[in-house]
Amino acid sequence: MTGDQMLGRTSVDPLWSTISGDGEPLLGENHPAMTVLRTRTPVTGTLMGVRRGRSAHLDYVWMIIDSYPVDVPGLPPSAITCFHVVEDEQTDRLRLQHSERMFRLITERLHEVVGLHGLDSTWLWASPSTVEVFGYTPDELIGLSTFDLILPSHLDAARSALASILDRLGPVTITLPVRHRSGSTRWVEVIGQLICDPAGRPYQVQSSFRDVTDRVTAQTERDAAVEVFTSILRTSPTGMMLVDATGRITLANDALRRLLGAPEDSRMTDMDILELVHPDSRDHVLSERAAIAADGHQSMRYQAMWSLRAQTATIWIESVTVPIRDGDGTLSAVLEQITDITAEKSAVAELRRRATRDAVTGLLNRDTFLVSVDDAIHASVDDDSHVAMIFVDVDHFKAINDTWGHHIGDAALRSIADRLSEAVGERGWIARYGGDEFAVAHPAAHDEVGAVVDTVSAVFDTPFTLSCDLTLEISASIGLAHERTDDATELVREADRAMYLVKQRRHDSTRTQDDLGR
Repeated sequence: MTGDQMLGRTSVDPLWSTISGDGEPLLGENHPAMTVLRTRTPVTGTLMGVRRGRSAHLDYVWMIIDSYPVDVPGLPPSAITCFHVVEDEQTDRLRLQHSERMFRLITERLHEVVGLHGLDSTWLWASPSTVEVFGYTPDELIGLSTFDLILPSHLDAARSALASILDRLGPVTITLPVRHRSGSTRWVEVIGQLICDPAGRPYQVQSSFRDVTDRVTAQTERDAAVEVFTSILRTSPTGMMLVDATGRITLANDALRRLLGAPEDSRMTDMDILELVHPDSRDHVLSERAAIAADGHQSMRYQAMWSLRAQTATIWIESVTVPIRDGDGTLSAVLEQITDITAEKSAVAELRRRATRDAVTGLLNRDTFLVSVDDAIHASVDDDSHVAMIFVDVDHFKAINDTWGHHIGDAALRSIADRLSEAVGERGWIARYGGDEFAVAHPAAHDEVGAVVDTVSAVFDTPFTLSCDLTLEISASIGLAHERTDDATELVREADRAMYLVKQRRHDSTRTQDDLGR
């Protein structure tokens, strides 16, 4: 620095630091000039090392410092200081002492073992941390072979590592199990490198040993857990898969392939889970996956329709999903346990069908029919449409049962039901209301009622073929009710009355309530 640059700076400026001759930091208050100002007595022959600038190198300039008090009338007390740079053998000795002091300071505080070895791995020097890592003092290790500490199972790997070092392949890193003095096994990560003499010949091996027992133990336990998980996944009779946070399948077991009917050599990994989901269930599955990704959800259960890519069969599955989160709670993967519930779904659907359908014809039963018509009546309140109720009673049905048997009677009822369903289509509702009675409800405006009745009546215009050698002509009496009402039961009752009067007159025709004098 120039003289001008020095002006105004203090002895404790961060641009330099100072140490005493014995290597200890020298506080600003103990600098010679500061001592002179405080005591007003000269301080001479002080040896001090000054580190220049902000360099990371511990290279000090060594100086002899003399400081004297100066008293000038009218000025504050001051001191004059002389700096004599030491440039002789003493400087080399001081620098060497300081380097040794710094090396000792570092090695004594390291948790790692720093060692020097002969080319045959014999310990020549070791840092104090050998007690912590190996249970032996440095003096106890001197003269021993490093291989004496290594478990037999890894001796070949250790000898191979030493050979690589001696072959000048650069620093070599290896993880080894060593025998602690207490008898326990410790894992150490060893970094070894070759030291050559000034002529370039191999001279020694320098090493560092870091205790990584906790890391290796955790890795071993994790590997064991992964092995157990993989074994369970592989042998479980339940379909299981691992899905990452993006929805990509990373692991799937054979049970899942069998559940989906996939070939044994099929590759399910890297598939998006939505490739398995039926289009009707995709929004539901996406919603469930979004919910499980949210904080606070530990596991969930959902049902969906699946169909394997290029497969036509669709199955119902139930998935129990378990989130796997990182340490910060971020979802990294989801474990899904898949069960085929197609049979259960079919059983429930069959029970529901039996609860709402007639066992012989498959048409709506009476209760379900009335509920459906009530809903339609209430829905039509705000428009001009009415619900037309047509009551159909099969003529002389008892004679069919008595003559041909009940199985033929049931076949006749099924044929009539099929024709009525085809005639009415999806706009109306049809029920087997009694033994040989059918009820047809249709949302029709007033000018459409006649066409609806004609359509129902035409069902009986053609004979019914019930078996390969039996064709029967079947007729029916039909009654109609078509008025504004809010009660389906009452509407059926009115149509039944109209049908009964038609039967009394012994001809197949339709009588509206107006025709009956209402």
